[in-house]
Amino acid sequence: MHTKPARSDAERIRAFREKLSQASIVEIDDATVYWLEDQDGRRIGEASPTSEAPLLATLAEVQRGVDPIGLSLLCDVPDDGAPDDGRYVISTGLGLLDMAEWAAGLPPRPRVPAAGELPGYNGNRPFSRHIASGSTPAQSGPSTSKSGRTETH
Repeated sequence: MHTKPARSDAERIRAFREKLSQASIVEIDDATVYWLEDQDGRRIGEASPTSEAPLLATLAEVQRGVDPIGLSLLCDVPDDGAPDDGRYVISTGLGLLDMAEWAAGLPPRPRVPAAGELPGYNGNRPFSRHIASGSTPAQSGPSTSKSGRTETH
């Protein structure tokens, strides 16, 4: 693997860290237009020559209550002979939300763990419990099954 021959010094490292902390948009080589779509493939907002407007539209949609899982950032990259005519999905879901926050200059925030990462969850049962009003099966007492055996709930 090739590496850069220039040695890092304190100033280069400081400049690199400063660049990482600045707002940044997505840029795909040769892309001519970027846009945001919902889960049904409908365009949200206007197409743009940069990803900035669609990324900011992502934040606006999420603030309106739209689940980022149903949003996709796309671009058009002319590609002779491509069956999809150069239409490429750049990102969806939480990755897209992270990119949108970065483009807006918002600081990164911790995400909640996935259900499988939660303590006490073994994957064999739903993490949430149904809460019913009134009596619960445990309060209703025994019942008789079709086989004639008494079952308790």
